[in-house]
Amino acid sequence: EKTKNTSGAKRIYCMPGYILKNTLSDNGHVSRGICRVDKNGSLTSIVERKKIMRNNGFTQYCDKNGSWHDIDEESVASMNFFGFDPSVFGLLEAGFKNFLNSEDTDLVTGEYLLAPALGEAIAAGECEVRVIPTDAKWFGVTYQADRALAKEFINNLIKRGVYPEKLWGKTATDRAGAYTV
Repeated sequence: EKTKNTSGAKRIYCMPGYILKNTLSDNGHVSRGICRVDKNGSLTSIVERKKIMRNNGFTQYCDKNGSWHDIDEESVASMNFFGFDPSVFGLLEAGFKNFLNSEDTDLVTGEYLLAPALGEAIAAGECEVRVIPTDAKWFGVTYQADRALAKEFINNLIKRGVYPEKLWGKTATDRAGAYTV
């Protein structure tokens, strides 16, 4: 019951707003929530785009029909990092039930995505998501070829004093090297 919003007040959440070009992999496509933000810094819409990549000098995404479309690499992008409180579960519950009961949902491979769910809640006036702009670069291991770059990136953060060399008893590069893709 703590997840129910009984006050009638709009829920307030937050998220970092990355610059799309800072979240792309050089080794293949990625999925991102592409955001529109108003002049007050609030999210007005978020659309999940899959297969975003640099392609022949352009940044593009592929739609569900297999067509490629240009996308501004300066767009605000969500990396699915959000500042929620427990009220988000009440907000997402009805949509999740609909997702599970939909004839279009493949229960083996289907994903209930946050971006469309939040977009619907924003459009319905049920919540506000404040966007915290960041020029931080994302790095990760989406593809095997990303592994060496991730290790190098972590080592550079350690050298600059941004990231600790030891975290939970192991060095950061030991942990990055321990994962396989």
